[in-house]
Amino acid sequence: MMKPYTEIKKDITWLVPPGALKLYMEEVHVWRASLNLTETDAGRMQHILSPEEKERSERFHFQKDRDHFIASRGLLRMMLSRYLGMEPYALRFCTGTQGKPSLLKEIGGKEIRFSVSHSRDLALFAFTRHMEIGVDLEYIRHDFSTESIPEQVFSQNEFDVLNELPLHERQKKFFSIWVRKEALLKALGTGLSHNMNQYDVISDQANPSWSLRNIDAADDYAGAIAVMGHNWKLTCFQY
Repeated sequence: MMKPYTEIKKDITWLVPPGALKLYMEEVHVWRASLNLTETDAGRMQHILSPEEKERSERFHFQKDRDHFIASRGLLRMMLSRYLGMEPYALRFCTGTQGKPSLLKEIGGKEIRFSVSHSRDLALFAFTRHMEIGVDLEYIRHDFSTESIPEQVFSQNEFDVLNELPLHERQKKFFSIWVRKEALLKALGTGLSHNMNQYDVISDQANPSWSLRNIDAADDYAGAIAVMGHNWKLTCFQY
């Protein structure tokens, strides 16, 4: 069996971002933000969205889902604007062949890479320069049964490690593996269209071109980032 990854440590400090914000090479910035905005902030976020984003927001049946979409897209624009020195409403996005979003090349897409994930009321935003990145966040469902995991999701090695644990520990371990896997797939740009069992994320040696790290986002949440390359520095901000 491959050497398993080191379990998550609560060693992250969520900092207030400085006024002058720079993202240097070999740096990874992860932002944590609540999607439950005040009415004033929600109005401001909606104001900076593109016509397409506003149209997409109207497709949500439930108001809470609509508000969370507006918050997520608005916050992404606010954060990117600080790195690029542009007005948030002026940012333009495109999607790859697998649906991975990015900035248009002429306004920073050649340099800035980003990834976004949200679950319930919380969101994580991850940014790098030139390094592909993926982030995932999941609320830990305590009613989830690990007995129902399809074979197409976990590799045999991941199943072996999970099944060696006592039943009461399997849920937390499942989600810690799951977010690593989704973060890697987001960074690769493949999404869930591929069989997830092709990617073993429980071993540090299984994906030598990538760095995988779990993120302690909040109680009852599992988070992770996948970054192409090594020897990068992580800084976490609270919006």
